[in-house]
Amino acid sequence: MKIREEAMFLRFSLVIILTVAVLSGGPSTLSADPIIYVDQTRTTSAIAFVEDAPDIVFEANDDTAPDFGPFESLVQANALLPLTFAHADASQNSILTDELIFASGAANTAAAIDPLDMVSAASTAMTLLDVTFQLEKTFDYQLFSQIGLTSEGVASSSVLVLLEGPGGVVFSDLLSDVNDVSAQFQEGTLGPGLYSFTAVTEIDSNTVGKGRGSFIVGLIIPEPATATLLTLGALFIIPRRRRRHSVSTQ
Repeated sequence: MKIREEAMFLRFSLVIILTVAVLSGGPSTLSADPIIYVDQTRTTSAIAFVEDAPDIVFEANDDTAPDFGPFESLVQANALLPLTFAHADASQNSILTDELIFASGAANTAAAIDPLDMVSAASTAMTLLDVTFQLEKTFDYQLFSQIGLTSEGVASSSVLVLLEGPGGVVFSDLLSDVNDVSAQFQEGTLGPGLYSFTAVTEIDSNTVGKGRGSFIVGLIIPEPATATLLTLGALFIIPRRRRRHSVSTQ
């Protein structure tokens, strides 16, 4: 049932992406557009390391969005020795349009060692979306967020979604070193000024353990014609578990 619900969530998320992308025509720096992009950092990284002296195996891979266009990335790293391994992978799919910032990302790690041998293993995975944008007047907004975290013996794990503006924090949701899921929907108004929107998950496994962090987020600054559709869509895809709806004005 869980897999089926997740598949439905992803399919409906894709509908939202395509609908808004077609209506808005992609990112722009024109003042007539609701979202005026200033800067963006979207990255994925994976590191794996094992040591059984004198043998050392190390692999690291990363990927970075070169511009404001769609970013689809999957990186992984593996380090293997007899009875010892470390694995990490990180993925992200994100799109930036004049009315929408949307991203889904996941990070996974696992490590295991031979308990009878003096060996070490470690892995780290991270996926990050960090976008800076400007609004030149007051707009309505809608923000939906689903984050999840599983942590079994890992060194550290976290997922964060954060929207900040001229008046401080507009929205924040954080999971750290737990096994949990959080889903939220928030709407309100955003005044003129500079904003930053961040979604990030990072997992570290050390010696023995595995973990997974994930996020699906959307910040929508809609034109009137699309507002109702996107509100209904966001409410539909936010699961009932730990659902929270709030209204915010900045």
